[in-house]
Amino acid sequence: MRRAAQAALEDREKVQSRRMDQLVEAATAEIRQGAVDYGKNLEICDCVGRDPSEALALVAAVKRRLGKNDAHVQLLSLTLLEMCVKNCETC
Repeated sequence: MRRAAQAALEDREKVQSRRMDQLVEAATAEIRQGAVDYGKNLEICDCVGRDPSEALALVAAVKRRLGKNDAHVQLLSLTLLEMCVKNCETC
């Protein structure tokens, strides 16, 4: 029983992580060329505000995006992180 519960929790975390990766990638896509998508950023903030466990997935996704060689992606990632810090009580 314990293993099943742990496996279910791990599956939930993977789904959250993939979903957050997709949201962060959409908000910081190379095609945006530095134009901030405030709607997408606030959607991410809302996700973290509803479920504080999403904050870890957010930080991991932003960290991956900061590793890109595109300065626009890095700037959008930092802008997203700043918005989350300023708009989420749980960050």
